[in-house]
Amino acid sequence: MTHVLDRLHEDHEKVSGLIAKLKSSGDSAEKTRKDLCEKIKDELQAHTEFEEEVFYPAVRKQSKSAEQQVTQAIEEHDEVERILLQIEELEPTSAEFIGLVEELEESIEAHVRREEDEIFPMAKKALNDEESERMGQRHDSMVAEHMRAAHP
Repeated sequence: MTHVLDRLHEDHEKVSGLIAKLKSSGDSAEKTRKDLCEKIKDELQAHTEFEEEVFYPAVRKQSKSAEQQVTQAIEEHDEVERILLQIEELEPTSAEFIGLVEELEESIEAHVRREEDEIFPMAKKALNDEESERMGQRHDSMVAEHMRAAHP
């Protein structure tokens, strides 16, 4: 069964692993760091697009609390995007680069905690198994489409 919450959790784990690789790369690993940043950006953009277009609208209508949680999560997406743009401006071998990567990691970890601890339980109440299955499939197709467009 392609449960949407499983897919979103897998996305979280994938990005966390990419950030860990990036942080453990050597200071002289310019190409590796650029490549990992690009992968992180692609994964986050695909994930965010799905959440904001498909997942959040289904959850937000559940309650006033869900509306507030989703609004905060979207603000967190904006913060992550801001940090990613700053990272792209820096030399991958600079000390500032890793500092911003750590800031990115902290921002993503806080967002993941909000989603998995607050929003996911609301989604379980808001979505039946069939809806969740359909959303999981939509997630997979949107992510695949995003990746094809990003790397033709």
